[in-house]
Amino acid sequence: MDQHGRNPGLLLEWRQVAAGWQGRVVRPVLDTSGWVVVEEWLSADLLGPG
Repeated sequence: MDQHGRNPGLLLEWRQVAAGWQGRVVRPVLDTSGWVVVEEWLSADLLGPG
């Protein structure tokens, strides 16, 4: 979730780290020039069904 609320994303894979689980996702993010697609690792706490 960012300043625009929850955005759709595509979960690509999971990994376990010392702090718990993370998901690698691609999702749209509003940039100064418009919407771009970013890939990032997010905490499992931030991921959930629609």
